[in-house]
Amino acid sequence: MDKNQIVSNINTLESRYSSYKSKCLRNLRLFTYSSTTTLDISESEVVGFYQRGTFSTSDDTTSAIQENIIASCIETLCSKIASQKVRPFFNTVNGTFKEMQIAKQAQIFFDMLYEENNVNEIITDAFRNACVFDKGIVKIADDGITNRLPWNVFFDPREVTYNQITQVAEKLPKTPGRILELKYGIKADRNLDYTVYEYYDVMEHIKAVYVQELNKVVTHEYTPNIIPYLEIHYTNPVKGDTSQSVVDQLYGIQTQIDELLAVMKDSIAVNPGMTLLVPRSSNIKTNMLSNRTGQIIQYDPIPGQTTSPVTYATNDIISPQFVELLDKLKNDAYEIVGISQLSATSQKPSGLNSGVALNTMEDIESSRFETQLNSVVRLYVDVAKACLDIFPPENDILPDDLNRANIKWADIVEARNNMKIQFSAAESLSKDPSEKLKQLVALSQAGVIPQSHIATLMELPDLQSGYNLANNAFNSVYTFIDNVLVSGILPDKIPVYLPKNKGGLLETEIVNTMLSLSIKPEINAKEIGLLQQLFAKVQEEQVNSSTNAEMYAVQTLNQELTAAMPQIQQQVTNAATQMMIGGM
Repeated sequence: MDKNQIVSNINTLESRYSSYKSKCLRNLRLFTYSSTTTLDISESEVVGFYQRGTFSTSDDTTSAIQENIIASCIETLCSKIASQKVRPFFNTVNGTFKEMQIAKQAQIFFDMLYEENNVNEIITDAFRNACVFDKGIVKIADDGITNRLPWNVFFDPREVTYNQITQVAEKLPKTPGRILELKYGIKADRNLDYTVYEYYDVMEHIKAVYVQELNKVVTHEYTPNIIPYLEIHYTNPVKGDTSQSVVDQLYGIQTQIDELLAVMKDSIAVNPGMTLLVPRSSNIKTNMLSNRTGQIIQYDPIPGQTTSPVTYATNDIISPQFVELLDKLKNDAYEIVGISQLSATSQKPSGLNSGVALNTMEDIESSRFETQLNSVVRLYVDVAKACLDIFPPENDILPDDLNRANIKWADIVEARNNMKIQFSAAESLSKDPSEKLKQLVALSQAGVIPQSHIATLMELPDLQSGYNLANNAFNSVYTFIDNVLVSGILPDKIPVYLPKNKGGLLETEIVNTMLSLSIKPEINAKEIGLLQQLFAKVQEEQVNSSTNAEMYAVQTLNQELTAAMPQIQQQVTNAATQMMIGGM
């Protein structure tokens, strides 16, 4: 593919997004409540900053009161999604011992990858973009996992509809010359900004970097069969690449709220809080009265009618209907999105007084967002799968580990078909430590989990040092078994620091490992046989230990009896002497 074709493809993809950019600009202004912000990157723009200027308040038809119901709904939704604990779990599907080792290393790698790249926050931000702009985009590349601006990433809507994306372009406006040289190796004026496009084509297997101002295209080979961009939508599109967002759903209500607040602001500014009525025939001078919070009106009383020197009257600054309508619009907005008053304002709804009723209401509300939550969980799965497809197999990107043996990233990529990636956003265990401990103890007593696993499943970071001590036995046993299987050599003697009691942790984990490998006995025959020999050796050392203990006890008893014999003999002699004296 030549330079002209690449530039033409980029321009074609971008031309399809002109209307979508207008929608993003409107939604960004509504969400940030900043009417002057733009989609461009500019140091002169500060979101949320207002300056009235020199015009009079009578010319200002906007509201100084912020009732941003859109931001309230979106931030509440994001907090509910972010509170769900999502973590990848790698399990083998009828795997061999090596595949089990690979799954374990994959678990370690992705735990570290998600932690270092802060994937939880990235996906939460992507979901927030979906709430604002109807979609969020995550990019997986060699330099990490990042969140991208949705109006700068261009897909072909036809390919999205048929779920077969072959090309994508991302626009990076106002890229400083320093970044251009540092990231892409393209030298330019470091004091200027440039418009850069990244273009991926999985059919031609190329990645192109196009600098518009320099009219320069640099191409690289791109071997993966998928593009490095993942989408998440607030609601899945019926067709194409766009759908409705929270901002789209609440646009009319927010506009009406703004207009209503503008009217209420004018009512506060124009309507007096109190009116003073002063007869002209009275001796009271109006300049002696303060009109700071009201107005003063002089009038001519009806002849012959007795009047008070000063009469005051009050009126509603704001009509009660305005307040009622404002509350109704806010409640309508929450109901449309599906958020309760409890979630949005941290207050319990009226009529719910019992804890059971509140918990029931929260369960119903959580079910309302099941579709959005499933989309978030699906994105975690897609990120993990994309890492397996995009990261170069030849790279040694796993963390250094003495127990890793010879497992490389290529081994994980190769074994992906025999691994199952599981994600879950629902926690079966309580978040309360004391309640969680009770649940784990009950599971242990029911035989669902071994008792030795309770400390590991507690997962309390503030007590990690204490639980590390409790986990030492389990970690030592598991490492010992792994080393035996990796080396293929039966040790001459079981280490003294391992628990070798009958039915103890070492025996249990050896049996558990054999059960895991027995799914494919024809492939894992060597490992199973080695574990059987190890199990027999553990039992042999138990017998030897028991025999040695018995012999030691007998020997100790003999020594004690020998040492006590003189005293016993003296006691017998004394007793015989007393008996003879008594017989006389």
